[in-house]
Amino acid sequence: MLILPIFIIFYQENGLNLSQIGFLATIISVIGLVLEVPSGVFADLYGKKLSIILGSLIIVLGYLLRAMSASFINFIIAIGILSVGKSLISGADSAFLYDSLKEIKKEYLFKKISGTANFLLLIGMGLGAFLGGLLSLYGLRTVHYLVIIPLTLAFAISLTFKEPKDHKKVIKSNYLEHLKEGIIFSFNHKTVRTLILFSGFMIGMMLVSHIFFQPYMRYIGIDTSHFGLFYLIFLGISAFFSKEAYKIEEKLGEKKSMIMIPIILALQLFFMWKFSFYWAFLFLFLGEFVWGFTKPIIGHYINQHVESHHRATILSIDAMSYQVIWAIFSPLIGFFADTWTLQTALLIQAGIVAFVAVAILSSWKLRKS
Repeated sequence: MLILPIFIIFYQENGLNLSQIGFLATIISVIGLVLEVPSGVFADLYGKKLSIILGSLIIVLGYLLRAMSASFINFIIAIGILSVGKSLISGADSAFLYDSLKEIKKEYLFKKISGTANFLLLIGMGLGAFLGGLLSLYGLRTVHYLVIIPLTLAFAISLTFKEPKDHKKVIKSNYLEHLKEGIIFSFNHKTVRTLILFSGFMIGMMLVSHIFFQPYMRYIGIDTSHFGLFYLIFLGISAFFSKEAYKIEEKLGEKKSMIMIPIILALQLFFMWKFSFYWAFLFLFLGEFVWGFTKPIIGHYINQHVESHHRATILSIDAMSYQVIWAIFSPLIGFFADTWTLQTALLIQAGIVAFVAVAILSSWKLRKS
């Protein structure tokens, strides 16, 4: 992800304001909402491997178009293509891992291996961000073209995957019936429903906050050419806590783990509102802990309650939930930042995170059904 430390700046240099950038996030979310669950059903019915391969190829094409774009409309088209590719992978990747472990009767290792996989992902993103920050001296568009190389490699790697034999076929082959069963299960199972609502809101709000990282770093006086180094540090922290997430969760337990997530995220946003000096970038580390910890842990909780033949569908519904939050709050918080100040927008977001988290967690006793 060479473009990670400069893609918001790239949009701004091509004439987009924060409201328009927030709207691009909404485009991603809306397409995700439309395709997220159908793509999960596709993966359940026709194979998680096929879904991942197609998604990887489409993502390469989407990033290529984005590198060539220089207008708001072209960015919308590129983002639309990217969203299709990401929807095909979302849910299918986690389901593929869990079913592979289940085939060898080691699904209990999902929490640990998912955290390790996320660790490697974040380390790769961090190193890529560091390199991308250095390469930005040769032009932001150049970096966007270079990112095609690792994405093409990822597509090639996906071709080597092996579909778990015992979980390749599902009980129902009718698309609509399979979709209906997955949706009914998600809404009727109290624990799964609460986990989806909670993870959707927390991950969605983390995605929203990431939009403001680069403007915030500029605001506190960090040079754009140093963004890559800071992202390397951020993602390194996130990677560490992702790898150690299963150990932390085992010590804290489910209840304390879930309560801790919104508290830390709200504190990060509050501190970003309160402080504007150079060393305030340290507060961004709080969000990176949450980003590394949340996905493998909540994913483990959900997988414990879901059967293999519906796994990709349910996980896609979970991914769809944070697409909803992202779609709603990205342009809204961006509007607050453009209308008032970035600090005001961050304070409002901190309040929303705290209020909604209390509402969700207080309606559930944090115990498995």
